[in-house]
Amino acid sequence: MFARELEAFMKYEKYYDAGGVRTRCFEKGQGDAVILLHGGGGHAETWVRNLLPLSEHFRVLAIDYLGHGFTDKPAVTYDMEAFSRHLLDFMDAAGVESGHLVGESQGGQISVYTSHHHPERVRKLGLIVGGIPSNEHGYTTGMNQLDALTKDAVGNPTKETIRKRMEWLFHDPATLPDELVDIRLKIYTHPEYRERVQGFIRMRGYDLIPKIPKLRCPMLFFWTTHNPTCPWHVAEKVHQSVPGSRFVLLDKAAHWPQFEQPAEFNRVLTEFLSHHEDEILIDTYRRRYW
Repeated sequence: MFARELEAFMKYEKYYDAGGVRTRCFEKGQGDAVILLHGGGGHAETWVRNLLPLSEHFRVLAIDYLGHGFTDKPAVTYDMEAFSRHLLDFMDAAGVESGHLVGESQGGQISVYTSHHHPERVRKLGLIVGGIPSNEHGYTTGMNQLDALTKDAVGNPTKETIRKRMEWLFHDPATLPDELVDIRLKIYTHPEYRERVQGFIRMRGYDLIPKIPKLRCPMLFFWTTHNPTCPWHVAEKVHQSVPGSRFVLLDKAAHWPQFEQPAEFNRVLTEFLSHHEDEILIDTYRRRYW
């Protein structure tokens, strides 16, 4: 079943030259541009269950950002400025003057940073269990676990170590498909990736939380009850500091809600980006602020 989902997704793979960086992208649809940014150590297959449904309403571009996936891995300093610069170069290459940014985990941090420094390029911002690095116990504990799993997976890349690293993302690890493990194993055994990844393990901070209430664009906070990093009550507090922002808390999902609960995720994101406000609640929601 999942093999067919992945096959349908892979049909839309293409590459852009983003400021000299060959950048992998999955692109489909027309209309307002929606750029999907995966988490740290991830790749565009993060969005395998979202590209096609969202493309019915938008021009959707899911990318491997700088140093990740099958995008080039130049010898540069991997920090928020570099990731943001690459994102802007990609938008230029794709002819996106301004668009919606949707970032999962570290992709959320890149989205916040870009929205703060280049507000004219961002129309709406979707933070998916990300963009809010904090000193809360739940966040630091989760990130310490992730760092250890990542070092094992990169230092000794096998199907077993990669699966353990990816199971951390899931509320129900049994639902992680073997095909996704195989893709990440191919990435993690690439010599350039193994060399560069040490540059962005433990990349934290950038004082992003105080920047969020100052952002000019409409915001969606999409969180889960089982997120292994930033606890939902921290995200809720940040949401309350942003007048007019939207907050959704989803049950039965962890750090990959877009994959574990794709129907709910796609519906909520489509509503947010298109101004549709369907107030019918779905059973998997624990609570919703709209």
